[in-house]
Amino acid sequence: MRPLRINLISPTRWRLVWAVCAVFVLVIAGTFAWKASELVAEAQATAAEMERMQSETDRLRRLSAPKPHPRSASALKAVTLLQFDVNKVFSAMENVDVAGTRLTGVTLDMASGNLAMEYALEQSTQGQAITEALNSGYDARPWYLDRISSSPASAVIAGSVFTTPGGLPKLAHNGLWRVAVSKL
Repeated sequence: MRPLRINLISPTRWRLVWAVCAVFVLVIAGTFAWKASELVAEAQATAAEMERMQSETDRLRRLSAPKPHPRSASALKAVTLLQFDVNKVFSAMENVDVAGTRLTGVTLDMASGNLAMEYALEQSTQGQAITEALNSGYDARPWYLDRISSSPASAVIAGSVFTTPGGLPKLAHNGLWRVAVSKL
């Protein structure tokens, strides 16, 4: 069998139609590329303008923001200190009722949140009794003995100087207990 070829359009016209279609497609593609490049340039310009406007807005906000009062930080600190419940500290002092001991110093450091109490002791063994008295009523036992120091008893505790029966001075003991205020 022989192939059958039917030419409904003459080859010259056919080439002319394809050439016109090719030119038309090239014009459309060129127009699309040109519009796309314009859109990209416009988007970049818009983004740059938005960034400039944002930086200008931020600058104006910084300039218009109210300046903090120079004493506002100290006022805020004072308010915080005034809201502290000192009853916890006083109740800890009142809990200790050990004979032969005297409270000699209390230091409340709100910056670190620590409370320290120093007691003068007749004997160093009284440290355990004071620790128990301070921790009474607490399950977690927040008070701890930081140190006990001894020195010759020129210190007066409860109005008398500690001396031995032979008149020699006894050693005076000072104990320091600490606690984090947040644990009280």
